[in-house]
Amino acid sequence: MKQNNSLNIQELQKFNQLLKKINIKKYSLYLVIFSGLILGNYFFSIKIYGGHEFFTNWASARLLFLQRINPYSQEAIKLLSVSAKELSILPSRDNFQFIAPLYSLYLYLPFGLIQNFNLSRAIWMTIMELVTLLSSYLIFNIFKWKPEKTIKNIFYCFSLLFFYVVTNLINGSNLILLNFLFILSLKWILDGKYINAGIVLALLTINIQIFIIPLIAICIYFISKKAWGVPLWFLITVFLLSLMASLILPDWPILLLRVVLRNPILANIGLPGVIINQWLKETLPWLWNGLALLMFGLLFYELLFYTNENDRYLWKICLVLVLNPLIWMRADLDNMITLLLPFGLVFSQWLIRDKRAGSILMIIFCTIFSFGLIGLSFLTRSILFIKPYPFFFYLFPVIVLLINLYWIRWWMKSNIPG
Repeated sequence: MKQNNSLNIQELQKFNQLLKKINIKKYSLYLVIFSGLILGNYFFSIKIYGGHEFFTNWASARLLFLQRINPYSQEAIKLLSVSAKELSILPSRDNFQFIAPLYSLYLYLPFGLIQNFNLSRAIWMTIMELVTLLSSYLIFNIFKWKPEKTIKNIFYCFSLLFFYVVTNLINGSNLILLNFLFILSLKWILDGKYINAGIVLALLTINIQIFIIPLIAICIYFISKKAWGVPLWFLITVFLLSLMASLILPDWPILLLRVVLRNPILANIGLPGVIINQWLKETLPWLWNGLALLMFGLLFYELLFYTNENDRYLWKICLVLVLNPLIWMRADLDNMITLLLPFGLVFSQWLIRDKRAGSILMIIFCTIFSFGLIGLSFLTRSILFIKPYPFFFYLFPVIVLLINLYWIRWWMKSNIPG
């Protein structure tokens, strides 16, 4: 009996020591902040239109896992349309077709278990905001960028207010998470963790239209170096994900292909000369097809043929991300979120070259691409879903970053990892 009492006392002592190691006040504060963010996003979700991309995946996950309804079917489209009208997701939109690989719905399963859409969307938005901060942290790490605390905080704030992050938050897109995974894969590639990188890159096929050019570029780069780890594990993981989805719906790849062929514009699949008509009327399709071909040729040259002692792997990846919107043109702004990484490279190089001037330039550009574009979107009434976004929002950051990438190329410091 005494022995049991002594054991209980020892266990209590160990438990108390464990509690002392855990900073309860610190984690309580984190919990309060997280709960506050969810509450704020919940009221935002109730009052503001949007969340249509999250709704499509959330509702499709509920249909598949809770009701065993094929999310690619006409029945699913009708059910989603009725539900969207009841929730007033986006009055101007009537097509809520699920158009992604079936295994992407595993990502939404935990959120699909929450019946209240606005609450589920609020939790999703909160997680995406935290993921955005993690992306910024990785950007500092990847570029070995160690600015002063003020500059670091400015970049953290910029990442949250970056116009294309804001639009993705409002839409409920999964690209904030996928952009984080892409940056994480680059970190693991630089650290030589090729298996981890290959597995994470495979997850980007959840939204393959956005990342197909970067994925091809990375695979070409490693194959040219005869380094097979990343491409091999990428293919293995895609196969396993597809197999896992086939256990639920064996013919899902065929069903997805049919949906894409029926809705190529909705899937953002088509030549730039076709997609550009969604942005500009009375334009020259051959001009945009030619521009895309020219940008693809430039990218191919940079990846395989151009070498320079100051030319680095990450600079090439940033170039891929900047040219991607011109090569694989989309009818929306979702893919522009991937430009956060190139902005990080440009800002870090400005500060390395001239700390004072670089800080001023960075603050100006952060203001333009956050408050400036947000304000302009209100003036054009596009962020309120009253009118479509002008093409300026699509082309402007690409031109700015392309000029700056080639500007900094000539004096990039050797501390950028290759």
